[in-house]
Amino acid sequence: MVSFQRATTAPNPPPSPTESAASNSLECFLRQRLCRTVVQTICWTTALSEAAVIVANHFDKDNSSQILTSLALTCNPDTIQPSPMFFLGTFLTAFGGYIRCRCYKTMGRMFTFEMSIRRDHHLVTSGPYSVVRHPSYTGILCTVVGFLLWNLSPGSWATECGALISTPGQLAFWTYSLLVSGICVGLVSRMFKEDEALHERFGEAWEVWARAVPYMLIPGVY
Repeated sequence: MVSFQRATTAPNPPPSPTESAASNSLECFLRQRLCRTVVQTICWTTALSEAAVIVANHFDKDNSSQILTSLALTCNPDTIQPSPMFFLGTFLTAFGGYIRCRCYKTMGRMFTFEMSIRRDHHLVTSGPYSVVRHPSYTGILCTVVGFLLWNLSPGSWATECGALISTPGQLAFWTYSLLVSGICVGLVSRMFKEDEALHERFGEAWEVWARAVPYMLIPGVY
């Protein structure tokens, strides 16, 4: 969850209006901090609920009965066990967070969640940007997909304890899915606009970089 929080928390303040790119409907959606807050809240609630059931199940059942009654909705808490899908999900979440943090460090104050080109902007081609041109988007895609796999995996609290079939659970699941889908579509669309803006700003230097790093998200694939 620390990786997820870091991956979805802006490392720098928003750019000034003069540094921000022109807005469209997708860009306005991506700039909404409320969307990120809702996604983070859903993720932390799910993770802490699973942790609470696991911890409570390993203590005196009499003293932990209230937690188990509230959170272990339809299951025996002993069924909460890691699975291969769980390990894949946690790996993707952690790996995505690591990529995002590397991008934050490599770009420094130039990294913003809003599309912008700073007044003192320079073309960054080192670190993760020497592998693909938009590694921060690779990172966030890994993170949000990984979290979904974790919670849909056999043996997770959400799957085993009936959270996904409860009304609040379904509301949280569909809210997360819709918001994350919108964010991912917006980011993939933004990649092309970022390339255009950087090409316009840096010209031949960008062309040299694009030839050396031809892939946008996944090395050798896309």
